[in-house]
Amino acid sequence: MAKRALRVRVEVVGSPEGPVESRPGRIMIVPPHVTFDDFGLAVDRALGRWDLAQLRLYWTSGDGGSDPSRFSYKDRVAAKLKPGGVFGYRFGQDGWEHECTVEAYDDPVEAFGRETHTAHAITGWGAVPDQAGNTAPPSTVDEGGHVPLWPDLARLRRLDDGEVRRAAFAGDLPTLVRAVTGSNLDYALQFVGDALLKARRASGGAEGATASESDAEVARLLAAIAGRLHERGWSGDEYLAQDIEAELSGAETELRPLPVDIPELTQIMSSGGDFRSEGRLNLDTGEINEFQPFGDRFDAYDDEDAEGEEEDAAESWTNVAWIESGSSDGWNDMSSFAELQHDPNIADRLARAIEGRGAFRRFRDAVDQLDLTDRWHEFSGDRELGRARQFLAEYGVRPI
Repeated sequence: MAKRALRVRVEVVGSPEGPVESRPGRIMIVPPHVTFDDFGLAVDRALGRWDLAQLRLYWTSGDGGSDPSRFSYKDRVAAKLKPGGVFGYRFGQDGWEHECTVEAYDDPVEAFGRETHTAHAITGWGAVPDQAGNTAPPSTVDEGGHVPLWPDLARLRRLDDGEVRRAAFAGDLPTLVRAVTGSNLDYALQFVGDALLKARRASGGAEGATASESDAEVARLLAAIAGRLHERGWSGDEYLAQDIEAELSGAETELRPLPVDIPELTQIMSSGGDFRSEGRLNLDTGEINEFQPFGDRFDAYDDEDAEGEEEDAAESWTNVAWIESGSSDGWNDMSSFAELQHDPNIADRLARAIEGRGAFRRFRDAVDQLDLTDRWHEFSGDRELGRARQFLAEYGVRPI
């Protein structure tokens, strides 16, 4: 039988609290079509992890280890490594570190007992720490009588978006890394991914060991966020992930860079009701003109603009898609937010709030009463950013 798979030794070498001296581990059989993200998920399951919605990143060890973008989540393990190769795998922002050594080629039937197209553990050793540091079953239940889920979320602090914006604008990589690390990014992948990209580009001329270390850490965070964006799959996520991967690899993307004011674009696209507005985007310069659609839509332009309008190429201007309060996008955002709540009681309350007329008002009241307003704004803001990025991609451009 042909030896078509890799046999990989995986050892847990680091935890959020520091090094793991006992180095518990697993031997994994890895068929040829398994990607790094498939591999990481199989390792996590083999190690008994129960909250799998975490950032993952993979990098080389030894020579070349300074290139954190060497392995994309979608690269095939067998295409990048051969026996003797060593690579690192980190699970979660807090830093569960693994040393992975490709021991040999192996036959999956002989090693695993049957043909398989996914990675599996075939043996293991050692006491594996719980991913959240739990040493006993939970002794409390919530108000509905349920065992609280994902207790490790309490260890993650809320993202300080102001600090992230300031650090990104200044190209201050060390501050940005501190602001992002240990924060809950579930609802902020668009915002944080864009901020990391801008900061890395703005700090292109930074020198020194500290700057180099910070740049490497930002690159690792970006690689992990790209994987999470692909997995999450919201509108615009695929395009931001591609932009990140192009930045890390130095490759070109199919989308043309354009300096666009994303906050202004999202404001127009999410406006509605009495404050509904429309606008147009100049695909040559990135300029946005906003106007109210109920009057003369060109009232906002002066005579000089009007005289020059006929000279604009037809494909250079396009009306910005607008979204009103009762649009399907807005309602779908509320519905998705409700479904993503870990507490079934909260999820049920929010789902009932958006039934029938007055859904938007009832939903706002509910998130306020449940102390979820900040999380809702973070969630809906990231959805709006993604839709703006999707809108631009449909015209062949990406924001810079």
